[in-house]
Amino acid sequence: MKFEHIIQVNDLLTPLVEPLTREQLWEGLVESVEAPTRFLPGLDSSRILWRDGDTLRRELRIGRVVVRDTVRLVTGHRIAIDSEPSAEVPALTRTVTVEEPMEGEFVVRFRYERSSQGHEPLAPAFAAVLEAAWLQADIDLIAQVRQEQIG
Repeated sequence: MKFEHIIQVNDLLTPLVEPLTREQLWEGLVESVEAPTRFLPGLDSSRILWRDGDTLRRELRIGRVVVRDTVRLVTGHRIAIDSEPSAEVPALTRTVTVEEPMEGEFVVRFRYERSSQGHEPLAPAFAAVLEAAWLQADIDLIAQVRQEQIG
């Protein structure tokens, strides 16, 4: 299953909304992977298992489910998160890319790739619900980054 969407961060045609700089946007996105419990309702706990430069390993807990992933940062540009498959959840790759179609107009492209790997394929109705949840979570993420960076 693959899913992709774009969230507009700065709209140059809406001058009443203060734009974020690339640095502010990037800082907020990095914070969302370093302290995800602040950004993901329902996430019970998270901890960084190790960090080496722009790569970190995390452990996330949602109820009894434990998700381990590896996060790779390409400063100012991309965050790639690869979740390991487990008995409860299949592997998932989430890529968050900062794009600038015009100077100062930032958008963030979110790309998800879910692999069944021993799990039943998703029914189309459930896949649609999952895609809608991912979209809403990413809209909320950008709104929270904006709130924290601008106030």
